[in-house]
Amino acid sequence: LEIFLAADEKREDKGQPFAFEKEIRREEIGLGGGRSFRLNGFIDRVDELGRDLYRIIDYKTGSPAPYEDLVEFGRGRTLQPALYAVCLEQVLARERPGTAPRVAASGYLFPSRRGEGHEIMLRSFDRDRLRRLLTDLLGLIEKGLFIAGPEAKCEFCDYSGVCASGGSARAGRKREANPDIFEAYDRLDEYK
Repeated sequence: LEIFLAADEKREDKGQPFAFEKEIRREEIGLGGGRSFRLNGFIDRVDELGRDLYRIIDYKTGSPAPYEDLVEFGRGRTLQPALYAVCLEQVLARERPGTAPRVAASGYLFPSRRGEGHEIMLRSFDRDRLRRLLTDLLGLIEKGLFIAGPEAKCEFCDYSGVCASGGSARAGRKREANPDIFEAYDRLDEYK
């Protein structure tokens, strides 16, 4: 509790708590070209920073290490902050007609001893880049391709039967046999 309170007190832009466990129910995320998908979830905390300006905080009990280099989308692996931001803007625009809600920051707070109150916030991201990334990822899934990546440690993975990389030991052979799949995977490097 002390770690949690200290992290909250040291935050420069205090804001006002606006919502806790804000539900996202079947929110449609448009990708363009008539494509979309629906998202469900609960946003741990929403703070109001100013008129139509918000911050999203998701609490994590683990280590912040996997998120330390997060810039935008973590090569397609860390989409929660961006997805929650897009969803919250849409939900609040419907709930508050005539407003133009904008999420100024979205990210993680690690309020445990393991995380020591560390905070990792995505302050801005390109919503068009997010749509392109989601289009790439969903395109792979539509083809029935699930890629863990060549660096994945898949020795004991329950999903090896549906994974295009097939584990690090066989990744080289799979890459040669499926260049189009790995071209899409390599494009994820653009989405730091």
